[in-house]
Order: sequence, then structure tokens, then C-alpha cells
Amino acid sequence: MNFGNARLLRPCKSRKADLTNTMAEAPPGATPNDCIIVSTAQTLIMINDLNNEHRKHSIACEGNYNISRIASFGLGTKLKFACSSCHFQSKLYKTYDEVDNSYYKGNIKGPRPAKTNVALQVALKQSSIDSKQVRRIFAALNIKPPSKTHMFQTSKKVDERITELCQQDMSKLRQNLKEINKMRGVAEQDQNKIAAAFDAQYGSVKFGSRNKLGPDANRAIGLTVETMTENLVIIDAVLQNKLCWRGSYMRARGFDVKCPGGHEGCTATIEKAASFKERQMGRSTAKTCQEDGIVIQYLTTDGDGKGIMGVNDHYAETGMEHRAERLSDRIHLSNLQFKHSLKTSFSSQMFPGKNKSTKEHYQRLFCIDLTQRCTAILRKLSLTDRDLSKVSTFKIIKITDSLIQCYQGNHTLCKQDLNECKGRRSNNWWTNSYNLKACNLKATDINMDKKNDEMYLRLLIEMRLGPEALASGKFYTHTNKNESANHVLSTVLPKNRVFPSTVSGRMSSAIMQLNRGATNGTHLMLQCVGAPVSAGSRAAKELKKIQKDIDYGKQYKKTTSAKKARRYHRSVQLNQYCKMKSSEKKQEYKKNQLDEVRLTRQGCANRPELKDHAYAAAKGKKVCYYYMYSTELHFEKSSYCYCAYLLRTYRDVSCTKARDPPNTPHN
Repeated sequence: MNFGNARLLRPCKSRKADLTNTMAEAPPGATPNDCIIVSTAQTLIMINDLNNEHRKHSIACEGNYNISRIASFGLGTKLKFACSSCHFQSKLYKTYDEVDNSYYKGNIKGPRPAKTNVALQVALKQSSIDSKQVRRIFAALNIKPPSKTHMFQTSKKVDERITELCQQDMSKLRQNLKEINKMRGVAEQDQNKIAAAFDAQYGSVKFGSRNKLGPDANRAIGLTVETMTENLVIIDAVLQNKLCWRGSYMRARGFDVKCPGGHEGCTATIEKAASFKERQMGRSTAKTCQEDGIVIQYLTTDGDGKGIMGVNDHYAETGMEHRAERLSDRIHLSNLQFKHSLKTSFSSQMFPGKNKSTKEHYQRLFCIDLTQRCTAILRKLSLTDRDLSKVSTFKIIKITDSLIQCYQGNHTLCKQDLNECKGRRSNNWWTNSYNLKACNLKATDINMDKKNDEMYLRLLIEMRLGPEALASGKFYTHTNKNESANHVLSTVLPKNRVFPSTVSGRMSSAIMQLNRGATNGTHLMLQCVGAPVSAGSRAAKELKKIQKDIDYGKQYKKTTSAKKARRYHRSVQLNQYCKMKSSEKKQEYKKNQLDEVRLTRQGCANRPELKDHAYAAAKGKKVCYYYMYSTELHFEKSSYCYCAYLLRTYRDVSCTKARDPPNTPHN
């Protein structure tokens, strides 16, 4: 017998009153006072046409208009009016400008989208908020927010256009590099060779995860930046994405699909359990550049990834004899020098202080000063010699010797203008360095051991100023542009959130901002999707002001007054830190200081008796137990006891033990 769909009714729990619902309800028959976004031109057309149609219907009626219907299309609105005096009904009037469907692939049929809906998606690609948050913003402004489905469909179309625009723009920038080499007079056979920097960003604040095996990140982006000009534009970007919303949705409903590429519209590029590989990113970058006739000659990377190996792998696979040369990043090499200098075991009499913590404090400031001084010397050498590998070995040895003697108070070699020290009694490095003055460290306070301390200091200096270090970073290049690009990517793609469907569009939007500027990139993207900002409008003027403020801020940071101000504020902060460090006797913070677990052992003779336990009543059997008080775990053990753990949620955690079975070895 078939009774159709049946549902068993059971009593439900009483629902609590919704205390957060404080909005007042509208009286019956009242017209809601909503806010809408309208176009000035379309509003004028609507007013003129409405008056003309009303006059044709009734000449004598003066008109008393009411809104009889409101049709919403995202942020676009259509209005229909009715006259209460003569029963006139108008048509639906558009209050928004439309975008031609020819801007999208396939010439999509149907109503043309509103410019505000398309421009909204372009704006979202340049911020960290998603559709949920922007719908909440419009609701707070008393504007009916677009539906989630409408925003998702529009976002998908906009992503395709922005990604295509970004790829075309980077291809033009790669072609411009060959023109730059030609203008500089480079030989014709070498005009296609460029210098670049490569670095990858992972979409997580930590690489490992305790919740899953493998990396915690779900995406990785490898950026290649040219280092031939001052603009430092991004010429290629490689995305490795593990997330696919459609594939996850289909697998949850029983479909046997696999990502990446196992179904239509898959956004994943690598498998979910696979690890990110910078070597594969480098191979993809070399392939993209070769398609435009570009060959990478020098590639600046940090010491972590293997992007240079991927570039050379592609050249070997294609049968090319050319191989790219890897250059060291001077910023990462400076950090490496600082870390090694902190771990160096100098002699106990080198730095002043009565205890170990004071000596470590002086050593830290000395290491900071040494790192900054090596950076200043390298900057000076790069201004005189474009290729640092051609600096004479004799000059390098003299610079190293002068640094060691200068830190000991001997300024004989400093007068030759080698190590950023004037060598005078009142004008030398000790009197000008704010790192040394902050802690009142003087030349007489440092007592170097000639056997060990001078040798260690020489090795630390040669990490930056040695012949091998100068050869690996001969053009004084860095990956700072990659790091700044990573900050912009973190703005549009926050590491604590996932954007499985729009990650490609958001990445392309960030690259357009970096290459073309904040407002210029916005103009190009809006023109690409068919919703440009009106020329001469108030919005266009505000965008110009925003770009002007950004350009002014960049130029101001490079001025001499701004550099002096930054140096002064750093010295003030360092002085405050040193004074507070000397006044504090004990550090307040310690990792897990209140949850520390200590294991102690006591004799069985001092244990309390367990009279209420069944094992205690047995004759000839001894009982052993565990008990825990707050953060201490006391463990008592007998050689003839068999342990069984019994954990409880009370303050005292007890465990009973019975005697081992016969002929059973004790564990």
C-alpha cells in the first residue's frame, strides 16, 4: 500500500523569544520608504516622458502621482507610476544605465545588466569584503541589497573579463622590456633577455597545520617582477588553488567528480592533498615568457624556494642551452646575517654586563647595528660600481679590517672613507649610530678576543661583503616589490578567508592596481566590463584626488626630511625600549606559565589509603594511584602493580591498580 509522502509529527521544543528583533513593523497599507540608486540622465528621461504620456491620457488632470510598482534588478530599479486623480498607469521606467552584453563572452541573451551591478563587482575585487558583507551594508543604508544568486552570476562574468584584461596587460609589459633593451643599445641577440625577481605567497599565516596533514594554506601565488626599470612592474603571476566550490558541491550529492579539471567550471589547479611547488611556478613563468619571446637571464629569489630550478628545467626541456642565473635577495641576506649574529657565541668579556640577559641585550643591539652598517656600505658600493662582483678583493679586505678596528675604537682606516665612518674624534660611527647610543655602549666597553671574537665578526661581515656574497648579489637587487605585492594580495585575498570562485579575479584586480596605479587600474577595469566612470563627474574628480594623494605619499617618503624623521623616531623608540628594559626586573610573559604540567614521584609509604574502593578490601594486595592537583601530576609506582587509568573531570584524578597476573612481565 502506498500512502504517499508521510511525516511523523513530534512535539517540538519551545522556541525562545527573539530578543534581537527590535525593528518596528510598518502599519498595514503604508508605502515603505526605500532608498534607491538612480541615474541622473535616466531620471530626466523618466520625468519628461511621464508628463507627456499623462497629458495624452488626460489634458485637464494636473497629476497626483504614486508609485504603483517597484521592480528591482540588483541595485537597478524600474518604477511604475499611477495617477490617483485620473487613473493613469505608466509603463516601467528604468532608473539605471545598462551595459551592452557584447562585453561578455558569447553575447549573452536576456536583459542587459545595470552598470551599478557590474561596477559593484569591480569594487568588491579591490577590497576584502564579500557578497554577504556588502548586502549587510546596503541593508543598513535602507537600500534593497542584490540577491546572492544575482551577485554570484555577475561576479563570474566580471572575473573572466578582469582576468583576460590582466593577462593582456602583462603581455604588453613583457613586450615593452624588449623595447627598453633596444633603446639602451643592447646587442640584438640579447634584447630578449631580462632580469626579474620571483617570490611566492601562501594563503595562510602558518605553513603547517595540526588539523590536517600537509600545508595549512589553500592557495599559493607566485609573482614575477622585472628588475630592469624603476617601475618594477609584475610581468607574470601563477596561481595554485586547491579550492573548487562546484566540485565540493557535486561530491556532497553523490557525483563521482575529481578536482582539478574533473568537471566543467573547475577552479582548482592542483589536488587538495598536493603540496605547493615553487619549482612548478618557475616552469610556468618561463613558459609564459618564452611564448612572448622573452628569456630570463637573471632571477632574484630568496633562499627558500626553487623557482630558479623550475625556470632552468623548462629551458632544458625545450632544448635551449641558455640557463638563468640566480641572484641573492639583499633583504633576506641581511635578515640571515642578523639571525646568525644573534646565535654567534662570542666570548663572555666582549660585551659588558653582570648577567647573561644583559650581555644578550647588548649583543642584540650590536647585531642590529652591524647589519645596518653593512647595508649602508653595500648601497654606497652599488652607486659607484653597477656590478658588485667587479669590486677588487683588496678593497673588500680593507673594508672588513676597518670595520673590525672601528668597533674596537681604532679609526685609522676609517679616514679612507670605506665603512661609513668619518674617523674623527667627535664625528665617527660611535657618535652617530643611534643603536649604540641608545644603550650607552662605548668603544671601550667592547673587548674582543683576537682568536675567536675577531674571527666570528669577520665571518659575519663576509656574509654580506665577501667575494661570494657580492657575486651572488652583484646587481644589488631585491624582492621588496614582491613583498609589497603580497600585502596588496592579502588585502583583496585575506589569509583567514577563502574565495574559491573569485580568487582569480581578485588576484588580477590586485595586479592591475600594482601595475597601473590604484585609480588608473580601476578605470581600466571599469572600461573593460562596460561600466566606465562618467567623464567630468564628481566620482571621476574624487578618483583623481585619491590618486594624487597616493602619488604624493610615495614621493614624500623618498624625501630627505622624511628619511630624517623616520631615523629620529626609530632612535626615540629604541631609547624608550632600552630604558624600559633596564628598569624591568622580570619578564611578565612566559609561554604556558599557568598551565605547566610537572611530573613528580613520591614513595608509596606516604600515599593515602583508599578504603572506599573494591580493590582495597582484598587481602595481600597493594593499591597504587594517580592524583592531580591543579597543574601538578604526581605519579606513584610499585614494581608489582598493574596500572589502569581512570580519568575524571573532578579536581582529583584517581587511578587504581591491581596486582599483575602471574608470569606477566611488568611494563
